[in-house]
Amino acid sequence: MKTKLFLILLVLGIVIATSCKKADNSAPTKGQITPTQLDAVSEKSTSTFASIQTFMLGALMSAADSGIMITAPPSETSAKAEMSKIVKLKNAEGPYDWFGPDADGWYTKTWKSYGYTYTEKIRCKDTTMTNILSIEYSGGDGHYSNVYETQYTKYTRNKIALWKGYADWKISTFGNSDISDVRWRFEFNDWSPQTGAGIYDWYFEAHSLGGDPVPYQRFLNLVAYEKGNGLLHVKIRWYDNSAEVGSWEYDTSWEPVEMPEMVCSH
Repeated sequence: MKTKLFLILLVLGIVIATSCKKADNSAPTKGQITPTQLDAVSEKSTSTFASIQTFMLGALMSAADSGIMITAPPSETSAKAEMSKIVKLKNAEGPYDWFGPDADGWYTKTWKSYGYTYTEKIRCKDTTMTNILSIEYSGGDGHYSNVYETQYTKYTRNKIALWKGYADWKISTFGNSDISDVRWRFEFNDWSPQTGAGIYDWYFEAHSLGGDPVPYQRFLNLVAYEKGNGLLHVKIRWYDNSAEVGSWEYDTSWEPVEMPEMVCSH
């Protein structure tokens, strides 16, 4: 499958996941998380993932503006025209109910659309919340898998609410004599969604039949400092495999991110 198809399917999954009708909101038993809360976690996890990815991609733009040319890791993040088309095509059947928690604490819902199987899972373990959305297809023409996972832990330091966790995105395809795998992972620590201040790391790996594999490695490290009035000062270190090859700094704006409710404390 080609790059544009990857993006189409990714966006389709996000659109469907965030547009499904609400499940039955009857009162849960003690200790359970309500369907309404689960739907809200799903929606806000998607927007949080997108916000972090946009911020990290903005670092590459800042490098280009500074005359630093960095080859971006393989991705499926282009084709805006196709994205627009998919938004218009959203046609999820429903409603889809959440089931759980199971023995491992997962709440799950599954549905099928356009020949693909979608599975979303949410779990609380202690003070950490994990959300996984997977899109799977398997047929005579090949196999496709697109999984994005976000994990959050909220804590307080000096009376300030901070977060740590990651946003992990994996795409794998096999078919038409082509094999390709791409993984992006964004980790964040001591992060304030309101100001954007915090520590970010971007990792990636890639493999394509006929091409040179790229092992899992750190790509960028960003340390963002709040300047006030919605501005950040960002210091960046750029890596090639495990070796630091360059650094630069820039200022940028930040739009506050509305985080999912920490239903782990429910």
